Amino acid sequence: MSVVSKPATEARSGINPFTKEPLEFAAKPASKSVKASPIKAAKDAGGMTENAQPKLRSGDCS
Repeated sequence: MSVVSKPATEARSGINPFTKEPLEFAAKPASKSVKASPIKAAKDAGGMTENAQPKLRSGDCS
């Protein structure tokens, strides 16, 4: 798990691609969110190695 910090964004203008009408996008405050990585947890637990290959079922030839 890790914390991801997103910086604040300023208000900006844009154009609706369908109607060509000008739009004003509101400013957003800075935020923090938690990012979970189940793959990393599985690797740390020893469930996977770097060279692990998925097993192919019979009939799966790539």
